[in-house]
Amino acid sequence: MWTRRSRGDRPEFRPSDRLVFAAGLLACVATSSCILFTDEFNTPPQVKISGPNDLYRGQPAEFIAEVVDGSQGELRIDWSIADDCPRSLEEALQPRPGSFLATGPKSTFPRDRGAPGCLFVLVTDSAGARGFGTKAVTVKTRALAIDRPPMVVGSQAAIFTATFADDAGAVSRSAFAWAQATDTAEGMPASTCETALVRARSETPEKANVSWKATAPHRRYCVAVIARDEFGTITEATLRIDDLVILGPPAKIRIVQPTTPAPFGLYTEIRLAPADDEELVGGEARVADWQVNVPGGGAIKPKTCTGSKTHEACFAVEAAGDHTVTLAVSENGQTTTATPLTFTVADQAPCIRETKPGLGNPPRVFGYYDQDQVFSVLQIEDDADPIPFGPRAGQGQFIWSIRAEGATSFVSYVGNFRELTIAARRFGLGDRIEVRVQYLDRLDLSMPKARNFEHCQPGDTFCELVPKSGCYHWITWTVDL
Repeated sequence: MWTRRSRGDRPEFRPSDRLVFAAGLLACVATSSCILFTDEFNTPPQVKISGPNDLYRGQPAEFIAEVVDGSQGELRIDWSIADDCPRSLEEALQPRPGSFLATGPKSTFPRDRGAPGCLFVLVTDSAGARGFGTKAVTVKTRALAIDRPPMVVGSQAAIFTATFADDAGAVSRSAFAWAQATDTAEGMPASTCETALVRARSETPEKANVSWKATAPHRRYCVAVIARDEFGTITEATLRIDDLVILGPPAKIRIVQPTTPAPFGLYTEIRLAPADDEELVGGEARVADWQVNVPGGGAIKPKTCTGSKTHEACFAVEAAGDHTVTLAVSENGQTTTATPLTFTVADQAPCIRETKPGLGNPPRVFGYYDQDQVFSVLQIEDDADPIPFGPRAGQGQFIWSIRAEGATSFVSYVGNFRELTIAARRFGLGDRIEVRVQYLDRLDLSMPKARNFEHCQPGDTFCELVPKSGCYHWITWTVDL
């Protein structure tokens, strides 16, 4: 007869137990019919982790704990991560704040971890025995690089291409954003690349941007690219261009004003710069030859903007259609021709902005039948024919219309008057009428179908060229007398 007591996971036998066991054993040996019974030892679980040995940063991967255990009971499986793998059970049991990952037969490697690590798993069986397993995992970060053309020439287009030196195929599965920055007059190359990176980070990476074409400046500069791979991991690279070839002064047509995109309205004041801001410094001795080819085959020579020391050109566009700007910049006997720039001018639709009575929703008026009812348009926003008139005479026209309740159509009055008076007692007490004002600019008058108002129905209170824009082509008041 013997007993088993537990100290940790190891059985302990007392000396008296050993004497009893030895006596029993001798008795059993002396008799052939004696059978010896002992308790079974609880061996620790054997653990192995299956899964990849190396991953790209952010790559999802599953790891499985393969456990061999004779207890036949429920197992508790706890996953953790550390910089180095524990070498013993005692070391695996040491507390590590923030290292716990999951509980269960499976786990994943933290996708935001950029450094190698060791996954280890602690298994406890139903009898309390413990075992552990480890797996070292290498985390790789793709090496982003920029390929450049053999020669980069100032004011000429240069094409740069993003590559992954250690995984060329990943380029097709990644998105890219680019930017560049030019050295200041004092140099400062380190801050130049950081500036380029800041600009690239503000862009949205696109898969189509593996190659980037941009005009080279006239001073040493830095190109930056941001890559987002298929796992969402961001990598960055910069490339300084210190061997820039200068064949002439910088020349690049840039619209300074207006800041809104084309098409621009009639009579819009256009302000053009002959280069990027950083390349305008020190260019006072340059000569800029501007020309604007206007619709109809003519051309104008814009004047230098008042007060400009950097040869900016200012002019107003007076015709609808495409305008093409050309520029040649000369300095020290060298001339650079800029890439032409074309923008479109379109007659903008007029908008009724302010009236009296006001633009309620719906516009409703309560008046006295025995008093004059006066309706006025105080402001119309338009590029060519605004109200009040701008520096040039307007060519717009009003259409005032009145419809009594029950009538099927409006009675209209056309003219240049922006005020309509309905005489007292023209309608009786209790009558309800509708008063509509519509404004037509020169394009509406010369080409009535140039703008599509087909979506506006005769019974609509408001008519807008773009629905819900708040730019009213007509408004209708309901008047109760």
